[in-house]
Amino acid sequence: MRPNILVIFTGGTIGSALDGAYIAPSAEKPYALLEWYKSNYNTDVDFHTQAPYTLLSENLTGTYISRLLQCVAGGIREGYDGIIVTHGTDTLQYAASAVGYLTGASGIPVVFVSSNYVLEDERANGRDNFCCAVDFILGGEGQGTFLSYRNRDGITYLHRAARALPYLPYDDEIYSLFGQFYGYYREGIFIRNKHYRAVPDGEWDNAQSAGAGLAACSAVFRVFPYPGMAYPSALPDCRAILLDTYHAGTICNLTPDIERFFDGVYRAGIPVYRVGATAGMDYESVKEMEKYQIKTLPQMSPPAAYMKLWLLLDGKEELLFCSRGEDIVPK
Repeated sequence: MRPNILVIFTGGTIGSALDGAYIAPSAEKPYALLEWYKSNYNTDVDFHTQAPYTLLSENLTGTYISRLLQCVAGGIREGYDGIIVTHGTDTLQYAASAVGYLTGASGIPVVFVSSNYVLEDERANGRDNFCCAVDFILGGEGQGTFLSYRNRDGITYLHRAARALPYLPYDDEIYSLFGQFYGYYREGIFIRNKHYRAVPDGEWDNAQSAGAGLAACSAVFRVFPYPGMAYPSALPDCRAILLDTYHAGTICNLTPDIERFFDGVYRAGIPVYRVGATAGMDYESVKEMEKYQIKTLPQMSPPAAYMKLWLLLDGKEELLFCSRGEDIVPK
């Protein structure tokens, strides 16, 4: 029986073309990628396609994420051998994390692919990313949600969705938290990362919980540290705060309005979560956070932490814990 793969097109650079001086989504480009693959590689695959939306990924909102979750859940119920999601790079880690919490670390493989340049550009990695995603599914190399991405070293890596770190400025490479990428392709052969450590997940019905939609905008307010940072003069309209930190898990405690802000947040009953901290390695400056009952999250990718809080606040607790082992690196 021929394998069946669902390809979900969402736009992004991999589905775009140059339109004058700008890059814009193209209705033809996604299908041209499939035709290119069929004419150059494995033709013993039945590809089925859906396009729940088409946009540049910087415009991603909860409305579109909900459509994607529902589309993936539908593909899981249909019994495909695997699902490939073509997506833009700007919000790749966010969308993949959301789907990662839907699928958990079991069930059929769902692989996100993107491209750092439009496919006609000789620098583009989109075709390699797509080919490795197909090979990964056909080879039965893993279950759950992954990102397939070729870095500048010429190696295409497979990352667990909830472990993928955000891009560095002016850089288009993808890395996993603590180097915990799942594996990589070299000369067409998949090699499992010998340093990868998985945590077993509990049982979870992965196709039943994507019916309700996320709010268009998140109820999570993010705070990023910088020297002399200024906090909002009024409390944000939110239900939780995600406190990003410097690499040592710290923030500036000497900025004048820190006490006003966190005292107001505390009195308003808005929970604050710190991401980016390593347990047992706190500096003295962190003690100032304790009086505000700031909760430290397990070691996880900031985009994954953001999506987890968003899903929780929108009442999808069942989505939050299906992949809990794949966004926490064990000791």
